[in-house]
Amino acid sequence: MVQTLKDIAYRSNELGRLLGRHTDNAIAGLAAGAGSAAAADIAYCCTTAFGGLGYAGINPKSFPGMFTAYGTSNRGRGDHTYAWTIQAEEGGLKDIRELAAYVAEGQAGKALVDSLGLCDFFTGDTASDVFLEMYQALTGIAYAPDSLKACGRRIYALERSLNNLLGRDRVYDAYVPPKLKVPLTRGAHQGRAVDEARYNAILDAYYEIQGWSKNGLAG
Repeated sequence: MVQTLKDIAYRSNELGRLLGRHTDNAIAGLAAGAGSAAAADIAYCCTTAFGGLGYAGINPKSFPGMFTAYGTSNRGRGDHTYAWTIQAEEGGLKDIRELAAYVAEGQAGKALVDSLGLCDFFTGDTASDVFLEMYQALTGIAYAPDSLKACGRRIYALERSLNNLLGRDRVYDAYVPPKLKVPLTRGAHQGRAVDEARYNAILDAYYEIQGWSKNGLAG
């Protein structure tokens, strides 16, 4: 494993050069020399990536909220920083609309933190009196908690609108890699897999909460 990492870093052999490419490119490279084997079959064996991005951090078979966060992230499916649902789901969050709202709130909050130039690991509350007072002292602009949170929602909607212009819609969001439909065979979440029907119900609720169309179009 260590040697392979070095090969990737230094592109020192054929394997290192192959694995140093982004996922879709690597799969295409394997498929080119695989004869009759389909690229989709090779991808199934190697990765759960979609659009060149792999799922980060958490196996989405176990957590439908996190899979929704992956599927609707404006940065693409490899991004796990816009919303993080794991603790809430482990704590019992299961209701479809509540999951959708939790994801939407997390995404708006992250967009707001990014716009303020704060670190991803900022642990404060941007809606607290202390933070709002500091913000006003620095900028001269007074925000109430709800009005500042609304800025985050507008930022996220604007990002989504730009993605829509580039062709992003529900087709992208709703895609479930076949591998993720296969139940886990062991561990604490044995038997879990992505339930496509339930995921689409969460998407419906998510779009409604965001004020977007059922096809995932903002504005």
